[in-house]
Amino acid sequence: MPILRTSHETRRGGPFHPIRTLLTRSLCLRLLWLSVPVAGASWARAADAPQTLLDRKEVSLDGEWKTIIDPYETGYYDYRWQPYDQQHAPPPAAYFMDAKPRSSADLVEYDFDASASLRVPGDWNTQRRELFYYEGSVWYRRTFTSGLLQHGSRAFLRFGAANYGADVYLNGRKLGTHIGGFTPFSFEVTEALEAGDNTIVVRVDNRRTADAVPTLDTDWWNYGGLTRDVRLVTAMIGRDCERACVILWSLANETPVSEARTAFLRRLAVRARALDPTRLLGAAMEKRPKPGDPDTQIVDDPLSASVDVMSFNEYVGWYDGTPEKCDRVRWEIHSDKPVIVSEFGGDALQGRHGTRDDRWTEEYQAYLYERNLAMLDRIPGLSGMSPWVLVDFRSPRRVLPGIEDGFNRKGLVSSDGLKKAAFFVLQKYYSERAAAIH
Repeated sequence: MPILRTSHETRRGGPFHPIRTLLTRSLCLRLLWLSVPVAGASWARAADAPQTLLDRKEVSLDGEWKTIIDPYETGYYDYRWQPYDQQHAPPPAAYFMDAKPRSSADLVEYDFDASASLRVPGDWNTQRRELFYYEGSVWYRRTFTSGLLQHGSRAFLRFGAANYGADVYLNGRKLGTHIGGFTPFSFEVTEALEAGDNTIVVRVDNRRTADAVPTLDTDWWNYGGLTRDVRLVTAMIGRDCERACVILWSLANETPVSEARTAFLRRLAVRARALDPTRLLGAAMEKRPKPGDPDTQIVDDPLSASVDVMSFNEYVGWYDGTPEKCDRVRWEIHSDKPVIVSEFGGDALQGRHGTRDDRWTEEYQAYLYERNLAMLDRIPGLSGMSPWVLVDFRSPRRVLPGIEDGFNRKGLVSSDGLKKAAFFVLQKYYSERAAAIH
């Protein structure tokens, strides 16, 4: 069977969205037996075809997987730095071979059976203290027993998510590579599956690179491992176009204006509309102060001609002055299209109290929201907003002891699920807006 590569493939990349509750739900990692004819049917057609519950049998592979930490890529490259999986006959030294000594004289320098385990689904950062900041490769291995496939049946191995790059092997045979920590992927294993014992090995690599999504400098935790579904915009149009909760596709976030950037995003907009002509397009655009009037912010991105809504991120009162500045700031949106503020907010440690002038307190965050909401209401054409963010999340950039402790504290809710004062400010605002509409 030829090696199958998914449409989201590049080479290596960045982090998984960190909200804790996402990690506790079941990973879509399972074998699917589809009762469709094999002859004359391609994998792509079969994978895209709708299946009824009666057509499909699922076997969950969630649970404990044996793991090997491999910071030097010992199990992937030989001593000449040539990948083992590109060799005609990979040696036992390749970890995906899951080799065992055939005699007491055999040299095999790894042993999955004797190695530690990690839970799947889950990140490796929070399961083992020594992996908290780890960025690199971890090998996962799971064994299972399969019966003989019925005539005309096909089998698929499906992953909900692996952050960030994943090389997948079944019984020492490479199925393919997936790049992208935010999308599910699958491989057909009809020909590789054996009646009896089977071994799945997955090499997961969460290293960040400059050309990955996201890039080297991020503001959330770089989780690694066999995780589960997280959402990404343009790469998931084909998968999520029927989801009612998706109201628009966002093309980019805070990308500096240049000819090359604008040309690329315009092409991306054309592609997005071809994939889903029913939804709006947007992008979080850059803003700039008006010359001679720093209290006036201008949004005049040339990309505006290619999108349906004007969006931008603003942090007046947090990174830009104090909350009182909101009363002076004016916005010039050089378009008559609807406006959606894609990010605004500030930090507070849940349970930390003081006056509204004391940064990091719930009172400061609540006051910041009050002044921001009043400022945003003055924007002509305001049609929506997306406060950043609902829940506190881990970020290695956030190191202030006793307050941040490795968390971005902009959440309206703490990482333990406790609502901050600003939550109720926003709740009241939404309720009043809804009452005014009715």
